[in-house]
Parts: sequence; structure tokens; C-alpha cells
Amino acid sequence: MKTKSNLFTTALLAITLIMVTTCAGFGTFSSASGVKGSRRAAGNASQDGPTAEEWNAITPPQPPGMVRIQGGTFMMGSPPSERGREDRDWETQHEVTVSSFLMGRYPVTTKEFREVMGFSLNRFWEGGGWGVSGDGLPIDYHDTYLPAFSVNWFDAVVYCNTLSQKEGLTPVYTITGLVKPSADDGHHRASDVTANWNANGYRLPTEAEWEYACRAGTTTVYYTGDTWTDDTGWYGGNTEGHKPTDTEHPMPVGQKPPNPWGLYDMIGNVREWCWDWSAQYSSGPQTNPRGPDSGSFVGEMFASYADSKVLRGGSIAITHTLGPSAMLGYYRSASRSSYQAHVASTYGFRVVRNSN
Repeated sequence: MKTKSNLFTTALLAITLIMVTTCAGFGTFSSASGVKGSRRAAGNASQDGPTAEEWNAITPPQPPGMVRIQGGTFMMGSPPSERGREDRDWETQHEVTVSSFLMGRYPVTTKEFREVMGFSLNRFWEGGGWGVSGDGLPIDYHDTYLPAFSVNWFDAVVYCNTLSQKEGLTPVYTITGLVKPSADDGHHRASDVTANWNANGYRLPTEAEWEYACRAGTTTVYYTGDTWTDDTGWYGGNTEGHKPTDTEHPMPVGQKPPNPWGLYDMIGNVREWCWDWSAQYSSGPQTNPRGPDSGSFVGEMFASYADSKVLRGGSIAITHTLGPSAMLGYYRSASRSSYQAHVASTYGFRVVRNSN
């Protein structure tokens, strides 16, 4: 005969089992650091997305923080036989060693940008397909969870310096001839930017740091493997049903699983600016490469532009330009693109700092 205590224990175990089984069905995941998030099952990710009301209920990402990336040596670039590489001869594979550094867990969000800079670049899209007020979503949603986009390279370096100053750190960049945003041009411009690599403030990652962190110890086409899956990242093809308008639209950060080192949105969503001027790689081994002193680069789908800075990670806009069948090569861990530093589009960024 069971005692009351035994009956209570049995009932408690049954309830616990039901709760665990139910939670598993929602696709809960955790990053290496224990930060939790939620996502829809992979099978539904490109089908029925949330309504405008449901967007407000999406679990927001945890406070971003920084992930410490342990330095090491890796093969940067891609072999000619890599799937999706095709004739991209600017990805010459070579050995690179990088020192340890701290990297933002997520791309900088519109909320973070606004709090540091005092305005949001997304305001320039109001009233149109990408717009804050024209897509059925509340303004504070855009200014909270979406990655900062419509950011040019100068906007990004000014943000880094401003954030460093606010936190009492030594700014990395010396900016000459800075022109602030105006009614005619809503972005920063400058005649020259130099870096103090020993400063403890925030900065953009070098291209080598970005690829090293993106790969996170993997050698496959994507950090999720050699085959694209819906969990790899956001692109124009799997935002169908999620996006609130019929145009490519950035998605909230942290909604796809992180890479093996706990970094979110390294592939897809918005392209990310790096420090480097764009140029062909050196074929020999390098340590902490920071690119050439200037650059003009024929990269990805762009023509040759002078004064081009490196962009990495692909974006949701690529499918709109190329079509779903042609886009997979542009999201590879080794894939490179570039654009002029003063131009803004589906471009964002994440910050790094030197690791003590």
C-alpha cells in the first residue's frame, strides 16, 4: 500500500515529466555562456511567421555583453573546391594567427545605437517598406531588438569612440575631418581614420578577427556545416512569412542559434563592417593582419569601387538581388564583400575590444 508521501512524489514526477516534454517542443536553446532564447521549430521557420501582434511577444534577447574569443591560428579564406566559392579568387587560403579579443555577442542593436549616439539611423526609413511606421510594428520595437542598419563605416567608428568615452575607456580611433549627419546627408563622413591598436576602447573587428570568430573552430562552408539549413541564418528566402512587409527586412537579433562560441547572427540578417580596406589576401602566413592602407576591391556582386571597406556575413537583401538559388555562396564563412565607406544599406556592425 502506497503512503501519501509516495503518492505525492509520484504525482510530482509526472508533472515534471509533462513540463519537460512540453518545453522541449518549443525548441529552447542555450548558448555556451548559459544565455537562453527561444525559436520556432526549424520546420516552421520559413512558413507561418508571427503576426504583427506576435512580434511584440517575441522573447527579447538577453543583454548582449561580450564573448571572450581565445586567440589561435586558423586557415583564412577558402579552397578553390569549396561549394559556393565558384570563381572568387579573392579568397586565397592562408594561415592566420590572431590574439585573444572580446566580441559583441550580437550585432549592435538600434536601441544601443540610439542610446549611445542620441538618434537612430532607422528613422530615415520611416513611412516606407523598411520604415519604422510603415510596417505595422511599433517604433520602440525597431529601436530595441532589430540590428542597427543603414549604417555606413564612419557611423560605426564614431559609435565605437563615443561608447568608449561614455564608459571611461581610451578611444581607439583618431578621426580627421569629421562631418556629422545633416538634413542632406544623414550619416557621418571623415577624411581619415587611424587606429591606436593598444587602446582599451571599442573598435570594429579586423577581417581576420571576424572570420576567426565566425568559424569558431569549424572548417566547413558555414559554421553549421557544409549544407545550408534554416538555422544557419536569416536571408531573404526564410524571412517569408516573418517579415511585416513585402521587402527585405532585418530580423530581431538572437533568434537563430548561436555559433559554437556563443555569437549570434554572424551569418545573415545584416552585413557587418570590418576595419580593413579591401584587397587581395597575402598568400603567406600572417599574425594579426589589419589590411592595407587603402583599398579598391572587386568583391561579390559589386563592381570595383575605390576606398572600399570590408563587409562580412551576408544579409537579407542578397536574395532580392540574386534569387534564392544563387545566394548560398554569399553566406559562407569565407565569403567577402566590400563597399565604399560612406555608403549605407543593409549594413550593420558589432564591436570588439582587446582582451587583457
